[in-house]
Amino acid sequence: MTDILPEEIVAGLVTKSDKIRALDKAGFSRADIARHLDIRYQHVRGVLVREAGQKPADRNPDVMIEAKDMPPRDPGPWAMERLLDAGFSLVAQCEGSGPDAFGYSALAPRQPGVYAFAVDGLVMYVGLTRHGLRTRLGHYVYGHAQQRTSARIKGMILGALAEGKSVSVLVATPPKMMWNGLPVDGAAGLETGLIAALQPPWNQQGVKARK
Repeated sequence: MTDILPEEIVAGLVTKSDKIRALDKAGFSRADIARHLDIRYQHVRGVLVREAGQKPADRNPDVMIEAKDMPPRDPGPWAMERLLDAGFSLVAQCEGSGPDAFGYSALAPRQPGVYAFAVDGLVMYVGLTRHGLRTRLGHYVYGHAQQRTSARIKGMILGALAEGKSVSVLVATPPKMMWNGLPVDGAAGLETGLIAALQPPWNQQGVKARK
């Protein structure tokens, strides 16, 4: 990636699309472009996909594919772009507010779903909530000792922030699906599949701690 500042690259460009293309040609990742321009990742992806003459993959929420059609297990960490390209949204950055405290740059949606924490663009943790993403993510801010997982992940986030790393929050709210006329919880299946496929480092530490 070039050492030129993104502000210098987009100087004189008027439209967001032109700025996106210029930063992409300069070697910036889609996530970095979205952050620099303060726009949604999906906007960046849409511009670059059209630029390449490609069509985004069709997604039918009512169709399930067989395991043999899924990609092989690829232990993490994954680049968060892999989740964003699949339909996750980048909703916030974690921001330190003291040696033992942090907050989010924006609020997560209230719907239940799957969430992920990425450190410097690499997915480190995947979780599921059936009671609302905003509420569940708030538990990590408080990190009560009685909630062992929340307290542990809060410590991981604070450690990463203390080292000057960026911690991003991604979320997905998959719709309900059907299999042979039977209801399937898409969010639960997505979380299980992701953890099995990429084995996020922070999830695995929790698994080891319980053994």
